[in-house]
Amino acid sequence: MSKEVISSAILVIVSVIAAVAFVNAVLPSVYGLSESYSSVARSMEDQFKTDIDIIFIYPDGDNVYVWIKKCRVLKYTPVAATIQ
Repeated sequence: MSKEVISSAILVIVSVIAAVAFVNAVLPSVYGLSESYSSVARSMEDQFKTDIDIIFIYPDGDNVYVWIKKCRVLKYTPVAATIQ
């Protein structure tokens, strides 16, 4: 009888350890996935808030002039600043 109790106890302990290991492996992935969905939602929100029409584009040497209409407030980083 004691053999059965010891074997059952070992099986229960191993099952608990396996469940904890599985949860520790899966939870970071779930959190990362939820963060990626949040970033996609923020990006889509910025796209929907931006309502512009490009009227005319004029390249002039190293500069490009763009005329737009119906422009709303948008955070803008110049391309030259991101290239460096």
